[in-house]
Amino acid sequence: MREKTFKEPPNPFPEQYCLDTVGVCLEPLLASGAICYSDSEAELLVGDFVIAWFREEAFSANGQARVKIFVGTTDDTITLVALNPPERHRFPRSAFYAVHRIFAIEVPDGRVADLRTVEGRDRFVRSQLEGRLISPTAV
Repeated sequence: MREKTFKEPPNPFPEQYCLDTVGVCLEPLLASGAICYSDSEAELLVGDFVIAWFREEAFSANGQARVKIFVGTTDDTITLVALNPPERHRFPRSAFYAVHRIFAIEVPDGRVADLRTVEGRDRFVRSQLEGRLISPTAV
């Protein structure tokens, strides 16, 4: 298990920034080594890829900033999904510094996907799953 090391996130967050991904929680959609470009001011939409910045007291050794799929929100909670393993997590809003929408992803082979529209996001997902056998799993 990796040691828990917390670093304060940028304050304020830049309007746009990028992070390299490490891990397999969104494979086969998002491979480790992809670069995610985020907009700290964009509205979150159900199904968006997001970067979730966890507060120190809520963060585990698996990482303070995590890339997940945004499922929804209430006044008190934010729900995120991982694919590997298939998990749905409802977190209290207080667990986060911020959750930012990813507007583009550069996959390890150098292709860049524009996710600013639902059509762009769907095109990216289809391209990542093309030719793969996927077992239906309830998340």
